[in-house]
Amino acid sequence: MIVRLRAAIAPLLGVLLFVPAALLVAYVTLDPKPADLARNAAASAWIVAALASYWALDEVLRRETQTGAHLWYLLAGKADRLYWEWIAVGVLLAAAISACAWAVASLLFTVEPPIVTVAVAITLYATATAAVTTISRLLARAAGAGALLGPLLGFPLQVPVLLAVAQLSVSTNSAGGVTDERWMFLAGFFGILYLLIGLWTAPFLMRE
Repeated sequence: MIVRLRAAIAPLLGVLLFVPAALLVAYVTLDPKPADLARNAAASAWIVAALASYWALDEVLRRETQTGAHLWYLLAGKADRLYWEWIAVGVLLAAAISACAWAVASLLFTVEPPIVTVAVAITLYATATAAVTTISRLLARAAGAGALLGPLLGFPLQVPVLLAVAQLSVSTNSAGGVTDERWMFLAGFFGILYLLIGLWTAPFLMRE
């Protein structure tokens, strides 16, 4: 587990350079009016976080599968443990990138997001993204499709979660201080669904 966290540092540092640059471009391009600052900040933060976190997670998993490190777990009959270790690293990595994106977006757009709501949204998003990236990377590897199939599978699966957490993160402001829990339940549903699908399919895909 510690080795995997160390291996994730390089992709994380590279992505953290991309996040502020991408958000600056979004801010300059949108040039939002004061009434639209909160929604534009949320949209920009989540879009940049989605791109950056998928890029970082996919790179970590690509290194793992290319080096064949996962074969030791398969030989020991511990494929489930490997899957959960990948999920844990993915959640931490995606959460760190999302938190960075929100911090930069808050400064650029001069907004004060609902911290607790955004923290819940980041947790739900990071969990679902870790599962989606793991599934899509293993499917791409099993199909022998290289780096192309992963994003083609991963991004569409991310869309419902991304829409849910985006709505959740702005619901406090738009609903007069009341969090719209429907979006939280929707994001949680997809997160659990993707985790279970990955748990059922990962051991078989690792053997391909």
